[in-house]
Amino acid sequence: MIKLHFGCGSHQLEGWQNLDLPQVDVTKKLKFSNYTIDFIFHEHLLEHLDEVDGYNFLKECYRILKTGGKMRISCPSIDGFIWAYQNWDKIPDTNWKIIRHCNDRNKFINYATFFETAGYQGKRYDSEGKIQSVKRGVMWHKNLEDRESIEKKLIKIGFKNITFTKQHESSNPNLRNLERRFGGKFKDRPFQLDLVVEAEK
Repeated sequence: MIKLHFGCGSHQLEGWQNLDLPQVDVTKKLKFSNYTIDFIFHEHLLEHLDEVDGYNFLKECYRILKTGGKMRISCPSIDGFIWAYQNWDKIPDTNWKIIRHCNDRNKFINYATFFETAGYQGKRYDSEGKIQSVKRGVMWHKNLEDRESIEKKLIKIGFKNITFTKQHESSNPNLRNLERRFGGKFKDRPFQLDLVVEAEK
């Protein structure tokens, strides 16, 4: 059984081939043969690719998966950003809300849509009212998905049995408890901010 974890960073999954730059560049053709991979997982990778590179990467994942193979994607959700903005007062007063976003829905939505954008340079006020310089490199966010957009792309590529689920949950034991972003320093981040989807070849 071959399981590929793309964009792993420092998050090493046992039993998976953990892949990242410079070993693997997902904007280019993947160095795996057709119909050879059982499972693919990538978390908070897709938003760092522009729309074209992201779509081509998903096509490459489809190419290398075996028939019946599955891919699990976790990425920021436009739907989740809208939910957080509209339900700000219902979100618990965590460090994520109070310190990172100054308990201000406007600061949150600006952070999510501008301050995490590749190449962004500007200034903002922090939770103490001090000026904070923001400079993002070229590897920051370039494209965001919502449920409708990601589903349309997966269907167009040829995937079937597309299922939206929650972090760490899956009907397949190989795809459970994989996400890093909802533990450690991310433990108080609302789960609604991500979309998690599985698709089968």
